Amino acid sequence: SQGANYVMDFDKNNINWMTIITHNKTIGFNRSTGEVTPIYDLPMKAGETPFHIGAYGGGMTSDKNFWFAQYYGVLGRFNTETRKIDFELDYPDYAGPHRMVIDKNDMIYLTLIGSGQLSVVDGKKLKEVKRIDLPDRNSAPYAVSLDRRRNALWVATVNNDSLFKYDLKSGKFSEYPVGIKDLHMRNIAIDEKTGDLWIASSPIPSNEAEMRRLFLYRPGDL
Repeated sequence: SQGANYVMDFDKNNINWMTIITHNKTIGFNRSTGEVTPIYDLPMKAGETPFHIGAYGGGMTSDKNFWFAQYYGVLGRFNTETRKIDFELDYPDYAGPHRMVIDKNDMIYLTLIGSGQLSVVDGKKLKEVKRIDLPDRNSAPYAVSLDRRRNALWVATVNNDSLFKYDLKSGKFSEYPVGIKDLHMRNIAIDEKTGDLWIASSPIPSNEAEMRRLFLYRPGDL
C-alpha cells in the first residue's frame, strides 16, 4: 500500500496492507513488531471466483485507509481502523481496474487496462470525478506514475510500443515511442532530480531475455 507518489506508507498502527491476488483478500504487516494481521475477505460479485476477480492494485490515502482495485470488480476502500470495507466503486467487467497512484491531495489515478482509460477518483469525497481516454484505447494501460516535477502522469502500457505522458494542467497527452520489441511496461519509477524514467518491462510468457529488462528512458522534454 503505497501512499502519495508511490512511496510506501503505513496506517495509524504502523501496518502496511497488501492484496492477495489469487484469493481476493487483504493482509497487513507491522513493520515494527513483525506481526502479520488476520486475512480479510474483499467483496466479490455473484458468480465470480477469487482468482478471476483479481484483487491487484493498492494504495493508501492520507487518512491511512487502504484502497484496492479488482481486475473484474471494484475500486474499494478497506477501513484500517474498523477492518471493514466502507466504500465501493463499481466498474463494467471490461474496464479492468489495475494499478493506481495517489497524489498528496488524495486524488486517485487508476488504470483501466481493459477500456484504455484512467479513472480519477477523489479519495476524500468518495466519488469518481473524471474518466480519461488514452490516445490509443487499445494500448492496455498497466500502471501509472505521478511526476511531481513535470506535474504529469506517466502511463505504462502493455499493448503499445509507446509511453504516454498526461499533463495535469492542460489535460493533453504526449506520446513517446520506446522501440523495444514486445514491450510490456509493468512500472515506472521517476528520478525527481534528473527527470529520467526507470521502466520495468516483462512480457509473460517470454523466452527471450532481451524483452525482460529494466531500462532507463530520457524523454528529453526538460
